[in-house]
Amino acid sequence: MVSAQDSYPPRRTAVQISNLDILNSIDLLMFTVYVLYTKTYEKHYTGYTSDLEKRMASHNQLGKGWTSKYRPWALVYKKSFETKSEAMAYEKWLKTGVGRSFIKSLKINPE
Repeated sequence: MVSAQDSYPPRRTAVQISNLDILNSIDLLMFTVYVLYTKTYEKHYTGYTSDLEKRMASHNQLGKGWTSKYRPWALVYKKSFETKSEAMAYEKWLKTGVGRSFIKSLKINPE
């Protein structure tokens, strides 16, 4: 007699997710530090996100915070990181005097 354990493919009574599946999905998550510029108001904004496309929509269309007052925003710089802590540290650096000098050194001419 053939038991359920011997059948092929193996029977599943619940969704089975392996640790490898979890690790692969985590590996796909990247964090991006970005600098936006508004030509209309000659201001820049620095932030980080795990979904740059959605974040740009938030800044240019959906959000109601500081960036909503200075629309439209254009992306002038971005850098990706594997971990959130690396992205946060780089964003913090960009907001220092040396980081602001770096941002000013960028050829900001989005179009």
